[in-house]
Amino acid sequence: MDSSEKRREQDEIIDEWAGAWVINPKSEKDRIASLLAKESIKFTKAGSFISPVAVAAIDILGIKDLLGRMPLEEVAERFAEPFYDLTGGLYEFGSGPLSSEELEEMGARRMASVYAVTISDTILVMRRPDWELGNKKLAEAHAVVALADYVCKMIKVNSLYGIPLRAAIAFGACLVRVRPETS
Repeated sequence: MDSSEKRREQDEIIDEWAGAWVINPKSEKDRIASLLAKESIKFTKAGSFISPVAVAAIDILGIKDLLGRMPLEEVAERFAEPFYDLTGGLYEFGSGPLSSEELEEMGARRMASVYAVTISDTILVMRRPDWELGNKKLAEAHAVVALADYVCKMIKVNSLYGIPLRAAIAFGACLVRVRPETS
């Protein structure tokens, strides 16, 4: 892969991770935020990327007890599967009618999103810094606070369903995406 192809691939990753405003800043504020984002994201020789993120590890409490009382399929349906899609009705309550992509097409800057993955009875949730704020320390602090708010929402929603959760939040560099091997 030549350097222009590599740069184009990196730009696509940055666009997906942070938004088109990073690649093509249209204002002085965007230019400053773009520099913060580009300085924060590191690419490996293999094309994976590392970025600072706020990460929450959330455990469903009492999973062993549940498995003793009901079949694995029922536990999965009632307690694990709801975490795969954190955009359900209760999580989206109060959100606007347009997606971040639709807002970006209209000229708004895409803000940080929350990404989640469920592994057994553990949910990992992450959020990138809000480089759009134009200040590195403020961007990182805001990411932690926004993720903490989101985790509190998860705990509140799931307590309504009788699902106790335990969570821990950290901030730091993280391998966000591993480039898939090509054949």
